[in-house]
Amino acid sequence: MADHPTADELARWARTAVRTPGDATLAVDGARPESADDGRVGLSEVEGFPAFRCRAGSGLAAAARAGAGAVLVVRASAALPSGMLVRVSGSLVVAAVEPGVPAAALEVRLVPLRVSVHAGEADAVGTEVPLSAYDRAEPVAADVRTVAAEVLAHSRACHGPDLLAWVVRRHGLAPEDVAAAELSSLDERGAVVSWVDVRGAHRTEVPFREPVGCPHALADALRTALDA
Repeated sequence: MADHPTADELARWARTAVRTPGDATLAVDGARPESADDGRVGLSEVEGFPAFRCRAGSGLAAAARAGAGAVLVVRASAALPSGMLVRVSGSLVVAAVEPGVPAAALEVRLVPLRVSVHAGEADAVGTEVPLSAYDRAEPVAADVRTVAAEVLAHSRACHGPDLLAWVVRRHGLAPEDVAAAELSSLDERGAVVSWVDVRGAHRTEVPFREPVGCPHALADALRTALDA
C-alpha cells in the first residue's frame, strides 16, 4: 500500500476490489461456515453494493430477508497494489423483485456500514474508508483481458461444482458420470466450459449475445449466457 494514500485513493481501491475480485469470502452472522455460501452464484457490484445471486430458498436468501449482518473479504484484482485486501461489513438485503412474479433466484446485496483496506492478511486493523468517499468513488480502470483473468481464477477456485452441475443440466448427463468441470477460457465474445466424463474430455462454447466492451460487464454477461 502507498505510504499515505488519500481517502479517495483508498475508496477507489476498495470499489475496484469489489467490482473485480481475485477471490472473495462472505461470512454471515449466525451461519455455519460450511453453509456460508449456500446457494451463492457469484459476486458482482451494483452502484457500490456487493451483490450475490442465490436460490430463493437458500440460507443466504433467508439471512437477507432477516437483515442479517455479514462481512465480505475481497482479495484485490491485478489492477491494485499487490496483496491488498478489502473488508466490507454491513447488513444483507434482498434486492427489489416484481410482486407476484415467482423468482427461482434472488439478488442479495450487502449494504456497507464499514469499509476498510488492508495491506495483507497480517494487517488485521487496516485503514477505514469513509463511506462518503466509497459511495462517490470511481473504480480503477481495468481492461477486459485483466478482468477476464480474474474471473477465470475466481471461477476455478470457487465454482467448479456449479459448473459441473451446469454441464449435467445442459447436456442431460448423469451427475456420477462427470468427474470435473471448469471455465477454461473467457474473453469479450464468450466463454468455454471444459469437462471430463466417462467418455473423455469435452468442451462447450458459451457465446455472449454481443461482444462485451466494458470490462465490468464481463461477469454479468457470463452469468446471463450460462443462465440462457
